[in-house]
Amino acid sequence: MSGRPELTGKQKEKLIQFRENLKDVLGPKHDDYYLTRFLRARNFDLAKSEEMLRNCLIWREKMKIDTIQQDFKLPEVADKYWAGGVLDGYDKDDCPVWLVPIGNFDPKGLLHSMKHGDLIKVNLLVLEYQYEQFAIRTKEIGKQIGQLTLIVDLENLGLQHLWKPGIELFTKVTGETYYVNMLIRIFYQSTGVVLRRIPMATQNVQV
Repeated sequence: MSGRPELTGKQKEKLIQFRENLKDVLGPKHDDYYLTRFLRARNFDLAKSEEMLRNCLIWREKMKIDTIQQDFKLPEVADKYWAGGVLDGYDKDDCPVWLVPIGNFDPKGLLHSMKHGDLIKVNLLVLEYQYEQFAIRTKEIGKQIGQLTLIVDLENLGLQHLWKPGIELFTKVTGETYYVNMLIRIFYQSTGVVLRRIPMATQNVQV
């Protein structure tokens, strides 16, 4: 399971109960792997996991996520200047590898060229695309794939990237609240002076 340890007997029992508790909102695409994402995110606390998943489904309906790829037209500026994408090949767990050259982002330029809502939707498109890649990879190799390895390239990162509106927007588009447990590992490369100015950012970093 994408490098994740198998469920224990007690965890499997909680998964069964979790599905029963949510039977009023679950559909065919909500398989055990999907449900387990939320259980792991809340340490298998059934009440907290249920609240998290119900909120996620409400949010997906509100944002029309299931049809966003058909309904949302990618802004030209995003098509030209949005940095990052899937690399060729896979990691040791057969998971996709995603490169984010964060130092090549121009936060001010993007925010001044696009609506905040469109910026968020562009990132949601990326996340939904990655979910599709999980399904394709799972079918190709016959093993459940549901996570990715992220490489954050910090080359060219400077103080201009610490612009407060850009940081606030980035926290909104990372997707961790609704796209839970997508990352199996993160690598940072070209670590520079800016990271040394942010102690929290240097914890659990592989370079």
